[in-house]
Amino acid sequence: MFYEALKFHDITIVTVNNIIVKIHECLSSPCVHGTCVSLVNKYECRCSWDAFGVNCEYYLKLKV
Repeated sequence: MFYEALKFHDITIVTVNNIIVKIHECLSSPCVHGTCVSLVNKYECRCSWDAFGVNCEYYLKLKV
């Protein structure tokens, strides 16, 4: 079995026997205030408790 990981811009393409099996969507760090989970041809941001938005780009600032 031939395994290779190629980096193209901010995406890692993993191939096995010249067949693409995984593209890592999180290398560009799209989630501002959260954790990125790489899915098939897309990503999902898991926001911290005080963040929201598609890329967790908004957050709540609490006043004390």
